[in-house]
Amino acid sequence: MRVIGAIALLFLVVGVLAAGSKTGETATAGTNLLRYPYVQQVTMTSAIIVWTTVADGSSFVRYGAEGPSTSVPATSEFFVEPAIPDEESPSYFVHVAMLEELVPGTTYEYTIETAGEELTSGHGLSFRTDGGPTETELSVLVFGDSGDGGNSNQLGIRNAMLDREFDLALHTGDVVYIDGTYQQLEDYFFTVYREMISRIPFYPSLGNHDYVTLNAQPYLDGFYLPENAPSVASSERYYSFDYGPVHFVALDTEILTGSRGDAAQVDEMAAWLEDDLASTDQGWTFVYFHRPAYSSSNVPVLHDTQRIMPILEQAKVDIILAGHEHVYARTLPIKEGAPEVIGDGGIVHVTTGGGGRGRHLCEPQSYTAICLREFHFLDLDIIDECRLTFDVVGFEAAVLDHFELDRCDPDSDSDGLTDAEEAVHETDPLNVDSDGDGLSDGAEVEAGSDPTDPLSPPPTPTPTPTMTPTPLSLLILTGDANCSGTVDSIDAALILQASAQLVDSVRCPLNADVNASGTIDSVDAAIVLQAVAGLLLLS
Repeated sequence: MRVIGAIALLFLVVGVLAAGSKTGETATAGTNLLRYPYVQQVTMTSAIIVWTTVADGSSFVRYGAEGPSTSVPATSEFFVEPAIPDEESPSYFVHVAMLEELVPGTTYEYTIETAGEELTSGHGLSFRTDGGPTETELSVLVFGDSGDGGNSNQLGIRNAMLDREFDLALHTGDVVYIDGTYQQLEDYFFTVYREMISRIPFYPSLGNHDYVTLNAQPYLDGFYLPENAPSVASSERYYSFDYGPVHFVALDTEILTGSRGDAAQVDEMAAWLEDDLASTDQGWTFVYFHRPAYSSSNVPVLHDTQRIMPILEQAKVDIILAGHEHVYARTLPIKEGAPEVIGDGGIVHVTTGGGGRGRHLCEPQSYTAICLREFHFLDLDIIDECRLTFDVVGFEAAVLDHFELDRCDPDSDSDGLTDAEEAVHETDPLNVDSDGDGLSDGAEVEAGSDPTDPLSPPPTPTPTPTMTPTPLSLLILTGDANCSGTVDSIDAALILQASAQLVDSVRCPLNADVNASGTIDSVDAAIVLQAVAGLLLLS
């Protein structure tokens, strides 16, 4: 974003109008508007709405559950971007409105106004407040390593996101490439995702590329995040918050590399993390950050997570989400560096770094359950107090992987057998294929095979008998009136004679009553004649 002349300004306004919509068709925004409004820190009773403009003026958000009827003023600040090599320092006005005394679990429509101009009239903007911990269901968008020039990969994944509904979004770092500048953040994040972030709150974590410019200052200036870190220096670099039944923790793994922080900073974050996790009473705990603790790709590990992993394992967090590696990878549950069942404290680690910036190579390790070299995002859903699931979604909404975690009856290796069932069958709960025969334990048990014996193939399924259809479903006898073993014209003649009482009886009267009417008559003879002529089938 730049205020450097009429041509540049026109370009910016057109970009704000077109980007973020899959079709480019959207209501006209006010000419004063630069950065489209986005919601931040949505709680049960409050929300923050932010936007930027070219010119100053009194600014308001109008909102309401049944249309924008309540008005709240915004604070406005004249902002000049710090000087950055090879970039100019544009200036603009930042408007921040705090909406309070909202009703939990309620959808609010809103519009924004600056200097008497309604900037988003007709856009149908809305957000929903957090329903609180009693809401057992929650849908979370998770992605990372995304902002790469608004290229087709980033936009394709963005479009797939827009086909789904979410309550909030998490980002696992490297929000924009390649240097995390103000301009890159404007072009490759706020413009690209504007439709989404105008409706749901966005909670990022810091990545190495976000740190490149001014120690992540553009990131800190652009986002309004919870300020519950222990010091001013660490404020918004890591934080925690509650939404629905989940306690979320975003960490800064850059200080673990040794190049972005020192031992004192690591100790400070570790102590804060331990206290934070000990104090939550939420039903679920999700922790996310940029650099994964366990690599499944060809990206070298240049950080030390051992200062924080014991804390996360001691707290028995439910899942750990990371980025940095441009793949999708999911591990077996891990504790103290080795696979361990969920019931004994194993934690599944998920790497989701496929938001649009290139792709790395998969290099699966002994703890890797799956690794895919695909652009993607996660649609993570809390189903109830026991279960969470997520879809890994690629281009055109293709589901690349589906995972379910059941805390109450876990299946640690996702092979179709719960850990309790694995004990019954004496299989390995951390090995999908205990006997190494190429079939999962769950598939073998379902097929009636022995999952512990590689020489025990699945039994050959018994063919389902096929019945020849007959147009006359009531036929229950053969028509073989003389019990000769065949149905022929002689049977028809005998039946006809019997019906005319020309003979006292037939040899097999039950067979002669082919339509099971209780009498032997000309209808039976006609049916047999049709059968002899091949016009129908007798059962």
